[in-house]
This record gives sequence, C-alpha cells and structure tokens, in this order.
Amino acid sequence: MFDRTIVDDNGFDLWYASVSTLPSDLAWREAYRHEFGSAPADFADLYYDAAGLLIRTLDRVSTIDGGHDLVINRDDLASAVRSTTNYRGVSCTIAIDASTGNRIDDPVALSRCAVG
Repeated sequence: MFDRTIVDDNGFDLWYASVSTLPSDLAWREAYRHEFGSAPADFADLYYDAAGLLIRTLDRVSTIDGGHDLVINRDDLASAVRSTTNYRGVSCTIAIDASTGNRIDDPVALSRCAVG
C-alpha cells in the first residue's frame, strides 16, 4: 500500500533531523513519555503516523457486509493510501507519492510545521 512514511533514503538523515525537532513531534514525544514513563523508541513518531494514516484510510474504505463481516478491498485501500495528501501527522503533513508509495519530501510543509 505504501512503503513508508519517510522520504527517500538519500535525504533521510537531514529530513529526519528537521522532523524530530518540530513542535508537533516534540509534543508527541513528551506526551508519550508522560503516558508510558519512558522515551519512545527510535522512529516511533513515524510508526505512529503510519498507523494513524492506515487506520483512517481503513475507516474510509472498509465496509460491513450483510453477514456483519468487515470487508476490505485491498485495491481500494492501496489506492486510497497512495493518494494521501495533507494527512496531519505528528511528523508534519504527509503526502504519499502514488508511484513509489514513499512520503513526499515537502520542505514548505516542514517550514510551516516548524512554526507550530
């Protein structure tokens, strides 16, 4: 469906250094520490965003059939995830590249997220 909620490996280190200092990311880390008594694992913010994006999308595309069973059309799910734009995650606004399934590197969004 999507490969990851990070940018291409070539720019990852610099990109994640910016993401991990965003007010939303720092607030999420603090809330996590408060809730669980320890700091989150490395990249937990990205996993959190991936799970949230997937759950939101599942909620939109899944149905309940006549027998009360959950039905998830995998093609619909993949298409919906890969067409994601403007998903508000703790690691800033997420858009997924439909051709690669990777997160789109968006410096403008990061600069907007940096000011809170």
